[in-house]
Amino acid sequence: MAAIAPPTTQEEAAPMVCADHPDEGRGFTIWPDFGSLCAAMKRSPAHALTFMSRELDTDSHLHAGERACFHGDILPSVLEQSFQHYVFTYVTCKRCSSNNTWLTCTRSAGYQFVQCVDCGAKTASPRLERGRRQPVGEGA
Repeated sequence: MAAIAPPTTQEEAAPMVCADHPDEGRGFTIWPDFGSLCAAMKRSPAHALTFMSRELDTDSHLHAGERACFHGDILPSVLEQSFQHYVFTYVTCKRCSSNNTWLTCTRSAGYQFVQCVDCGAKTASPRLERGRRQPVGEGA
């Protein structure tokens, strides 16, 4: 399987910056085919979106399970970098570099694993908690 990357070369599939959102009047960045891209990776769009929202420190949501909407004007290159970090962490096999993997979770302990279909390797991946991460330097 070829390396997975956001389709930034196709104008209709690239993330685009929208000046205003009709409901809130704030700037939003829309990724129209986010759900299809996640389906190709065999990952939940909600999981990928949660990771990217935390990585970019912004709120986000899905429209109709397909379009990712990030609050704020985010450069496509920044979105791509965050997406590539998600792919490296939760999709790519650490042993053979294949993207033909499944993300599995043990219910009892809550561990997540990247299970490779090609080589059979099973590698632990960080558990993704919902909510925003705490900025460095703040807290008790």
